[in-house]
Amino acid sequence: MKPAIATAFDYNIPFVQMIPMIQQAGFEIIALGGMANHSGYPTIKGRVKIKKLVKENGLKINSVHSPIEGGQLFSLDEAKRRESINQCKMAIDAAFDLNVEIVVIHSGVGSPERNIQNKIINKGIESIGVLADYSSDKQVKLAVENTTGENSAEILEGVLAEFSGDPVGFCYDVGHENVNGKCFQTLEKFGNRLLTTHLHDNFGKDSHMLPYEGNIDWDRF
Repeated sequence: MKPAIATAFDYNIPFVQMIPMIQQAGFEIIALGGMANHSGYPTIKGRVKIKKLVKENGLKINSVHSPIEGGQLFSLDEAKRRESINQCKMAIDAAFDLNVEIVVIHSGVGSPERNIQNKIINKGIESIGVLADYSSDKQVKLAVENTTGENSAEILEGVLAEFSGDPVGFCYDVGHENVNGKCFQTLEKFGNRLLTTHLHDNFGKDSHMLPYEGNIDWDRF
């Protein structure tokens, strides 16, 4: 295991300044954050710069987080859903060009109404099916991340049950599950599908604190 950090820790720091800071702090692995224009990964020119900067600082990239704008894969608004698919395809293209194996995508937020919840799950399955076909051709894996919100665990379960193996796996976000008050049920249930993790702390709100600064039981984790 090597020390890793996501570039999402402070988007106010320009990417070109951030990478040397990460190396000097002792990290060896980075994960590109979901504010895609921060690193520049949406463009071929940006990917060339990322490769050069990462190589110069002796780092490797573990994963690419799909753009924040790509978080509507489960939306019942068809225009938003299709745009999210396109955003996630772009992240897959970036991962392929950067020789990165994993793209992280968000699962959806649920509904207390059963008929709507089922529609949300089905739309998500449809979206991820398209992305799974697209990513398989590029040998990129999709890590579906658990999110906060009502009935979100059921949505994740529905997706992972539908896609029982490669290229679809699981990204465990311990902070998100702590917001839902259910640590570590999702990890215990889907740990065998784990591709990558997001580790941060909180007191029940998604505040992205450092481990041991909140109330997560890290020894149990």
